Amino acid sequence: MATELSYTQPKARKIHKCVWCGEPILIGEQHHKWVGIFEGDFNNWRMHDECFEAADRERSEDYHSDGSFEPHEHKRGMTIEERMEEEQKAEKEAEAEYEDMMEEHYEEVKQTCYEDGTWSDEEG
Repeated sequence: MATELSYTQPKARKIHKCVWCGEPILIGEQHHKWVGIFEGDFNNWRMHDECFEAADRERSEDYHSDGSFEPHEHKRGMTIEERMEEEQKAEKEAEAEYEDMMEEHYEEVKQTCYEDGTWSDEEG
């Protein structure tokens, strides 16, 4: 259970570290600042606007969530699920590029590796 002592949306007068993504909050950047007690511990954190919105989305998607999270484990402005989806999409794109490259260069590699144009699993 969290007890909010103060919540503001200041402009940074110095560089701070976003508790969500770990990236810097730059001087002059509007951000969220929360001060309170969470699970008996005093907390004082700051977040980028887009990270605050991602934290809100993550809480609403996971109705069992108590609002806790590991600091700096997220990508800026993304929930964990959104980051995982982005990583899976990137992996699929990389696999497709690899397959395309293999198809494109199959004959060239085949001729280069085996002078007689045959494939063999045996070492010669």
